[in-house]
Amino acid sequence: SAESAVKFMEATGIPMQRYQEKKRLEYRVDDIAFDLDFWPKIPMFLEIEAPTEGEVRRGAELLGLDWKDALFIDQKVLHQQYYGIDLNELKEYRF
Repeated sequence: SAESAVKFMEATGIPMQRYQEKKRLEYRVDDIAFDLDFWPKIPMFLEIEAPTEGEVRRGAELLGLDWKDALFIDQKVLHQQYYGIDLNELKEYRF
């Protein structure tokens, strides 16, 4: 559980960097995962994950998405670049 993990980490003396919440709904077609991610303060976004780029492209096609609109960036970059939220500066990021 998350609570047990926090207690374990506290017992090791490693300080908590940040408390961060995210909600995720996952759907699957074959080996393609469609993750709807919900973070505080930003709109929901979709991640498509699969073992190969070809399968990711197929997932995008199944949803009628244009590959040229895809982003390939880390969450921290997405938050900073598009919403002006520096996750490194936050101690808590909650709904």
